[in-house]
Amino acid sequence: MYVLKFNETLNEAKKVTKLGFINIVICYILYSLVVGLMSFLLLGSDDNMSFILLANIIGAFICVVYIVIVGKRTFVSLGMDINKIGSYITGCIFSALALFIIWLFNILSGAVKTSFNSELNVYVLLFLMVGFIFQGFMEEFLLRGLLFVQLALKTGVVIGLILNSLIFALMHLGNAGASLISTVNTFLIGLAFSMMYYYHDNIWVVSGFHSGWNFILGPVLGIPVSGFMLPSTILKTSLSSELTLLNGGSYGFEAGLPVTFIAVCIIAAYTVLIYKQNKSFKNNQL
Repeated sequence: MYVLKFNETLNEAKKVTKLGFINIVICYILYSLVVGLMSFLLLGSDDNMSFILLANIIGAFICVVYIVIVGKRTFVSLGMDINKIGSYITGCIFSALALFIIWLFNILSGAVKTSFNSELNVYVLLFLMVGFIFQGFMEEFLLRGLLFVQLALKTGVVIGLILNSLIFALMHLGNAGASLISTVNTFLIGLAFSMMYYYHDNIWVVSGFHSGWNFILGPVLGIPVSGFMLPSTILKTSLSSELTLLNGGSYGFEAGLPVTFIAVCIIAAYTVLIYKQNKSFKNNQL
């Protein structure tokens, strides 16, 4: 099997004496407790996505503080190098371009029809924007900053990439409208995210892509985000029931074949980039 070198994040994580799965489990428990509390407080509400976003805002602070203070992780060992935070915008732009291609294909094929939403609530939209910033970061912090790093240190980078992506896909199986295509696509998207995290050696690019993807997909385009409908969107979008292979049906674009194509293209591009990066590293070692 092709062996990939450890990047700065992984090398820094190797130095942490308290690094282990136990702290990852505790972080997931803390996050689950916050989600459970938000669910209890908003019992009876039809807006499931809002409480999930609120839970991510609170959970992000709690988990980062725990893992830094108790887990003794440095920001660099989490991929959170402050000097690279500017690359967050790059990830957002990257996600916007990818979604524009997918959205345009669906529009031209008649799989979706859109119109401006005259009932848009700007305050709710702003909350969703902030919420998705934290939600994207929180998922990347848990899955890439913690889980992928631990898996890569234990099994190697390649196996870590695959296992991490598989876990990401399994986490979405219970979402409304989930299907075989949505599960395959979620695995592919997870693999693309993991490769971004590894190649760019920071969490900011992939967090920007993740948050940008979810915000543009839901609050902007009016498409379900992994099966979740949003309370307020800029566009009202109707999905053709006859072209669900393209628009993804009730699950959203992520259960459609255009996303499969884009995800494969991103994976192919990063495969080449990672190969060249590792080849350059090996040549410099000679």
